[in-house]
Amino acid sequence: METTELDRPHRWTERGTWRGFSADLTLSFEPTSTGCAIDVVMRLTGRGLARPAAAVLNTLAPYAVRADLRKAADLLSRRS
Repeated sequence: METTELDRPHRWTERGTWRGFSADLTLSFEPTSTGCAIDVVMRLTGRGLARPAAAVLNTLAPYAVRADLRKAADLLSRRS
């Protein structure tokens, strides 16, 4: 993954490629009274034979990203 936009503390965008797949991930941060809200936008695409798999993974990937963010939030809350 390569960072393509970094606007601290508001937004972070990264892009990655692997074989026939490309992924774009943008996290937007907004302060709340209890910490921080994160808006996630993710897009996974595929070329050639990877295209059908990318369509399925594009549906499932948000769940994995949310789980990773919950785990990171839990780890950070333990440090404070």
